[in-house]
Amino acid sequence: MSYLGHTLIENRNGFIAAAMVTHADGYAERDAALSMLAEKQQDRARTVGADKAYGSKDFVCAVRELDVTPHITKNGNNRSSNLDRRPTRQPGYAISLSRRWLFVFSCAAHNLIRLPKLIAQ
Repeated sequence: MSYLGHTLIENRNGFIAAAMVTHADGYAERDAALSMLAEKQQDRARTVGADKAYGSKDFVCAVRELDVTPHITKNGNNRSSNLDRRPTRQPGYAISLSRRWLFVFSCAAHNLIRLPKLIAQ
């Protein structure tokens, strides 16, 4: 059995706002994202940044039903996208997409901090 860990990161300060583990079934990433977004309803405008794998029509529609603006990387390769130009014109679009990479660097930094302790064992 395979499992996936999912996190919902707050863009402004990089804090983990929600986390969950699911079975890896090919749909778990999008299902987990929708579940975590639904739990985190707020009064102010919200966006969600994600890679092009989240650009499916059903996911984009479901995110909009939650009153969340999708900031999803547009699919290159001359393929059509399920995103219109509304989110990509917003200044926050580029910020949301760049924040995903900060998460990757944070994970790498965590591993570097843990590595000496593991080697010592």
